[in-house]
Amino acid sequence: MGALQMVGGADLISAMAKRPRSEECERLTLAAVRPLVVPGTEALVLVDGTRLALRWGTVRGCYGGEKPGRALLLICPSCGSSVRVLHRPPVRPWGCWTCTPVSPRSHRRSGSRAGCPKPPSWRLQQLARQQLRCARLLGLASWPPPLLFWRWPYLLTLPRRPGAPRISAARAKAIALRLYVLENMEWGVKLDMLYRGKTLFTSSYVERHDYYAKALLSFTAKAVRRGT
Repeated sequence: MGALQMVGGADLISAMAKRPRSEECERLTLAAVRPLVVPGTEALVLVDGTRLALRWGTVRGCYGGEKPGRALLLICPSCGSSVRVLHRPPVRPWGCWTCTPVSPRSHRRSGSRAGCPKPPSWRLQQLARQQLRCARLLGLASWPPPLLFWRWPYLLTLPRRPGAPRISAARAKAIALRLYVLENMEWGVKLDMLYRGKTLFTSSYVERHDYYAKALLSFTAKAVRRGT
């Protein structure tokens, strides 16, 4: 029984040690506190009853007068550090980044590093965003198109949405060609996921395909720039 209690306690400590997600925490900034106090105020009682100590400093050379200004900083209730931002995870006290680090969304985005490339799902999302942008520039009424397999001239025959801006024939062809290249790249990622990285084509074919795809994307880049 004692061993079970020790394991349970270790699991609890491990769970508490995990960084809470930033979107699940309350956030208090210096900008939000400043309008609520006057210079010299030593503390502020928050809505939840927490007494938040304040620290004032003198700032000389302020614009607009010879009198020194007053700079305000928050004092972390947990560690006593002077900070500008505090956050409170669920069922935990207010703290700063030093004593209570949180996990922001930007730190949880898919990213590549040595030995850990970006997942195929990230690549598919990236290609989907580029395709949707091209479809909007082309003025298509809907996306994706009705046909599962198509070539770029087919896109020029699809109905355009009401009120879509006019577009030159040359630019429409370039955007349609770009969409066709992106579609092929998307199928390549899906096949790679389906066959789990198994070699379906020769290395020379893959290199040649990648070369032409990059060349066409570079050739049609001007067509998707703003103001063109």
